[in-house]
Amino acid sequence: MSPTPASYAAWQKRRLSIVSVVIDRGSNAYVGILRDSPSCVLKWPIPNDDDALESFEREKRALEILGQHCSIARFLWASEQGLCFEYYPFQSLRHYYEQNGLPSLDQRFRWCHQAVFGFAYIHSKNVVHQDISARNLLLSSNMEIKICDFGSATVMGEVVHGLAEFRYSGGRSVSQATFTYDLFCIGALFYEIILGKPPYDELSREEVVRRYAVQKFPSVEEIEHGYAVIIEKCWHDEYSSIQQLTCDLPQLPFASV
Repeated sequence: MSPTPASYAAWQKRRLSIVSVVIDRGSNAYVGILRDSPSCVLKWPIPNDDDALESFEREKRALEILGQHCSIARFLWASEQGLCFEYYPFQSLRHYYEQNGLPSLDQRFRWCHQAVFGFAYIHSKNVVHQDISARNLLLSSNMEIKICDFGSATVMGEVVHGLAEFRYSGGRSVSQATFTYDLFCIGALFYEIILGKPPYDELSREEVVRRYAVQKFPSVEEIEHGYAVIIEKCWHDEYSSIQQLTCDLPQLPFASV
């Protein structure tokens, strides 16, 4: 449901009084830098949109379950105005690549390890993220991964509310939350972290979905063998838990730890 002109005008007035600039507009929410606290951002649902409101409530519940963790975007407070988080000026990993290109390979491998560490914690709380993507990994000032956007997050076994972007999920549809869904998407996440682009970035949605449906996945020949193996095992549903994936992670060089 689209916002009415009146609600949109009210939103504009509210934005001008609370945030200085809107830095992101997703499918369900806006994110803006707080006018009085520029080290913080406020996230609030799109007005008059039932899906956006449900996503907002799901995110609040997930954040309550997860609490504070070094791999998760720091949650500060919730109010009727929205959800307040620490602001990470580098923004998402995907945004960082678009602005700066690829960093060293050691750094990219390190981010793979950090992402797995974070999702292992999330799964340990019986939560399925449900929307794993490089756009939902933020970078702190010291280049550490911070997982964000829990608007689709679902407790294991519950009915799902949202799905990952099609280049990550291949359009696969699930009715109940399972860890295997996240694990499949981690294959695409590793692919984008290492190569700097999502799988099948050059193809249409229809073609991507068709290829995934027949298990025709992008080539991983350019990727270091240990990480290529993990990607392929994710895509072929060979992991039943993130702990199994963790056991396959190549050891990082000492300087990268």
